[in-house]
Amino acid sequence: MSLKISNFKLGIGIPNTLLQVYSAFFDSFIQMERPDFEYITMKNGPIDDLRNRIVERALYLGCSHLLMLDVDQSYPIDTITKLLKHNLPVVHGLVYRRYPNFDNLLYEGEPGKYTTKTNYKDGDLVEVDACGTGCVLTNMQVFYKINPPWYEFIPNPDKIQRKIHSPHPKTVLACVAKNKQHTVIFG
Repeated sequence: MSLKISNFKLGIGIPNTLLQVYSAFFDSFIQMERPDFEYITMKNGPIDDLRNRIVERALYLGCSHLLMLDVDQSYPIDTITKLLKHNLPVVHGLVYRRYPNFDNLLYEGEPGKYTTKTNYKDGDLVEVDACGTGCVLTNMQVFYKINPPWYEFIPNPDKIQRKIHSPHPKTVLACVAKNKQHTVIFG
């Protein structure tokens, strides 16, 4: 893949809370189209801590963009290419719950009242109010504008799954403008 962007430096972060990596993840990761990148992995610990340490390392390495991929997912070959083409401060790839009912992790509504988003076509860029963090590409400028910790577990009143604080494509700029530290997405 030939990708030439001035001052572009991709970090790919892999937070791994598992003792192993699923072969489906490995197979999809090794086959992905991607530019040169810095490989950043963190193991052993709470997922929010691993994600924060990955961000710190990406900042230290001077990455312009950070793609975080969870090891319990598999990804299409063109995942990185498609995410980069959107040229957004934060964009998420579609991920699914890894256990029944295997629903997508796209949500609409308000905290405490989220419902699964179903009114979209595969391949479309859609706005959501909350989503999974299993595949997220972030322009590193976002992390400079938000005080750490960038990821933090909080109790989930919806009981859909645990909730994480993190940059979110729809609201991150408004949050920075209001000096808020976090916006909520699921992870």
